Amino acid sequence: MPELDPHFRQVLDAAAAMNLPKLETLPPPHAREMFRAMRNPADTGPLTVSARDLQVDGAAGLIGARLYTPENTAQYGPGVVYFHGGGWVIGDLDTHDAFCRRLADQSGARVLSVDYRLAPENPFPASHDDHGDQLRPGADRGGGRLRRGQPGGVGGHRS
Repeated sequence: MPELDPHFRQVLDAAAAMNLPKLETLPPPHAREMFRAMRNPADTGPLTVSARDLQVDGAAGLIGARLYTPENTAQYGPGVVYFHGGGWVIGDLDTHDAFCRRLADQSGARVLSVDYRLAPENPFPASHDDHGDQLRPGADRGGGRLRRGQPGGVGGHRS
């Protein structure tokens, strides 16, 4: 078996030394709180990427989204529709904000990060339904600046 990267091993060892409960053993509201607290507040991602909060149509009504635009981006260009991680239960737009800023900065593409309804309050297939609703029209979102026919993609930290 390949050896674990030494830097990642340090992260795992530090987390184990904290003796925190495992996220999967906590009720969802507490797990969400702990997951948010585990973020590094100093990690803001590149400040040269602007972010604008939006509301987009989800399967059961409006849901939050955030559009990240790198500096000096042409009016039309590539885009990525991004779905945050968290096992369908604990993630949100804020827990993945710094990552999305880096993705936009390093790719030069606009990133539309789309939230979704979380389980267990919204059982399967709620989150998948919200994703499907965003993939169909996602290329036309973001104030008309993401357009069909331009390079782009879909990404996320998926379970």
